[in-house]
Amino acid sequence: MQSRTAALLGAALSLASLLALALERAGPGADAVLQEAWEVVRTQPADGPVLPATRERAVRLRRLVGAWPTEAKRRVAYAALLFAGSRTDADRAAPAFHAAAAARLAPATAPVQSGAAVLLAGCGDLPGSVRCVRRLFVLSPAAGARTLLQLEPLLDPSVLDLALPDRPDAYLAWIALLRQEGDGDEAGRRLEIAWARWPEEPRVLRAAVLEDRARGDWKAAAAKLAARPLDLELRALRARALAETGHTAQARAELASVQAAAGAHVDLLMLCGDAALALPDPDRARALFEAALYRLPADAPAEARIRLLRRLASAEERMGHAGAALRHWREVLALDGADAAAGARVAALSGLR
Repeated sequence: MQSRTAALLGAALSLASLLALALERAGPGADAVLQEAWEVVRTQPADGPVLPATRERAVRLRRLVGAWPTEAKRRVAYAALLFAGSRTDADRAAPAFHAAAAARLAPATAPVQSGAAVLLAGCGDLPGSVRCVRRLFVLSPAAGARTLLQLEPLLDPSVLDLALPDRPDAYLAWIALLRQEGDGDEAGRRLEIAWARWPEEPRVLRAAVLEDRARGDWKAAAAKLAARPLDLELRALRARALAETGHTAQARAELASVQAAAGAHVDLLMLCGDAALALPDPDRARALFEAALYRLPADAPAEARIRLLRRLASAEERMGHAGAALRHWREVLALDGADAAAGARVAALSGLR
């Protein structure tokens, strides 16, 4: 099992590349020395003896810190190098001092706050680390979430909650990263908290409704979307929610209004097609999906084209057009040969042409 020291050092080292890319030039030769220092940080083992190169680069970088005492990025890099060579709690006093100093010098610089947060946690200063993470969430919610994810294995749940600011943008960034990392249960729990706290925040509303859509809970989605002003995307989702819950007349009226305003917007046309398919009005859905596919940029990702082709195939199947559906499913397979659902539909429809 990985030791706490190794885990902390691993988190610190993972910041090396990001911080190195963000460094600003401060004079001839300075960056070359700093880049060498980062290379040493990357190669210094978490356990075992401190490499001579680590000590040598630390001395050289210390001179740079002395020459530019307010250069926070170099100071946090120096702190990381000191941390890489630390082996005892006493050794970590110096990296903690310089990480905290860097954080004070550059309160509005995201790479510094991120590096300082990890290093302060590694040195045992959890309150200082939490302050940096909270500041980072204000500067860049996505960067705050990434840093918090690095620290998550090292923090008690109560400390993690302190590090996550009580702000919708912070919660949404954290939720998005949790989903990306495959932790859907925790993302769902955090989204429930966000919805309870900020039900009037449009971004939270959108995230909550999309979660309902993913679960197929259209009754919950319809309740969230009822009787409030919405943008076109959420109105299209409301049209589908109304259709899915049996409110056909209201769904048709909402869909007609959104469709009239959708213009050439691909995503809106697709969402309108979803609502039409739910009515069910597969002929109208097919027309909307075809319009979206026609307007899809030539350089659009394959995933975007696949989403529309799958919908077109489903609409054709609803209308009993096996041959047309088969052509669309084969187009999906041409773009993604590993699409099991498309393969199954091609096999099922091949004898029905």
